[in-house]
Amino acid sequence: MKLLTIVIIFLGSCAYKPVYNNDNSLSKYKIDIIVKSKENYGNVTNLLKLHLNQKLNFRSNKPSNIKLVISVQKQKTGMGINKDLSTSGIIMNYLVNYSLYDKKGLLKSGEISKKSSFYLSENSYGNLVSDEDSSQKIILSLSDSISHILLASNFKRKIVP
Repeated sequence: MKLLTIVIIFLGSCAYKPVYNNDNSLSKYKIDIIVKSKENYGNVTNLLKLHLNQKLNFRSNKPSNIKLVISVQKQKTGMGINKDLSTSGIIMNYLVNYSLYDKKGLLKSGEISKKSSFYLSENSYGNLVSDEDSSQKIILSLSDSISHILLASNFKRKIVP
């Protein structure tokens, strides 16, 4: 009798609940990704869209009317001239607003910003390469953050594709 009581207590009082849900309803559907920017930032918008497509859309996804709208803004600020008087520092900041919509309306929205810094010197080709490299690394980091946030989200209502 004691053994039966102990077994019932242990089985009935198990409070295990998984932290992550394997069956995310967003990962089942194809998401249409729209990237907007007021200015032309080169291939930044295309890179962001391509990387998010790789992270969010798979071949086995069902077609849907789910849309991810992303707005990109880029800011550059000078840090000043270094002690050698030949290089100056630049801080590049990307601000990304994202909104996820389904048939009923807004599911989730948010804002993410990332910063990077690099030095400008007398070499113009080196300046272009460092600017492009910094932009590319920030955009890849932003797309990873957005995809992780969306795939780990629990929405307040059911998704209507």
